[in-house]
Amino acid sequence: DSGPTLAHVTYAHSIDAQIKDQLYGGNPNSFVLVNIDVCTHCGHGDMGPGMEREFYGKKFKDVGAIYGLAQESIFRDPRPTCGAIVGMLTKFNLQNRVHVRLRQDLGEDNFNYLKSNIITADDGSPINALIAAAIIAIQGMRNTLDALGPGGELDERGVGHLTAQVQINNGDDKECLLYCARATTFNGMIREQGLGTDATKYTGIMKQKPDGQYNIQLLYDGYGPHEHPIYTRSFSSAIQEDADDIFVVD
Repeated sequence: DSGPTLAHVTYAHSIDAQIKDQLYGGNPNSFVLVNIDVCTHCGHGDMGPGMEREFYGKKFKDVGAIYGLAQESIFRDPRPTCGAIVGMLTKFNLQNRVHVRLRQDLGEDNFNYLKSNIITADDGSPINALIAAAIIAIQGMRNTLDALGPGGELDERGVGHLTAQVQINNGDDKECLLYCARATTFNGMIREQGLGTDATKYTGIMKQKPDGQYNIQLLYDGYGPHEHPIYTRSFSSAIQEDADDIFVVD
């Protein structure tokens, strides 16, 4: 439900002070590493030639896929996936605590932008739900990083490594993972690389695989998949850092 809760139950509940003292006392260079993967999910509804489906109140035809929709069985109708994220964007309910939490992680500007506009990939496939799922995962990663350190769960010899990803639900055994961002926290600093949390900076490129299925490549702020800069922040400050220096600690 929250970054601080995830950080606490993952770290504090898994290593007691006695165990940590033994680790630290055994070698002056020893440290504790915490790895956390923050994951959301999004449906991937394949669309064949001539197929037409309605989503977000609009009809889509001759596109690669509809993101936010999945058919889990040939005996079931396609349904919104993740239902909470799609429901938050299309039918926000103030009494639904999950909707409220997701909207808070998404941010008001992003919520209004994704709610009011149909965002499509280069082939016309709608990707609103996918963008929202990516941003929520990344924001969850950042919230957890802030809770781990500096001044959080980890001490000066604790290292946190976090990733953010979206599980793409195809309704079959070809489900895949979309990696969004990675980050580390150590020695009072947080370093992050990957996609960001501004929905207006997202674009998508659809690519057809040999089996006929489509996969998407999310791009952010004009950067290619291997061009994302690394950002370093200490407390509330943020500076851009050269990739070669990501693991250099004075």
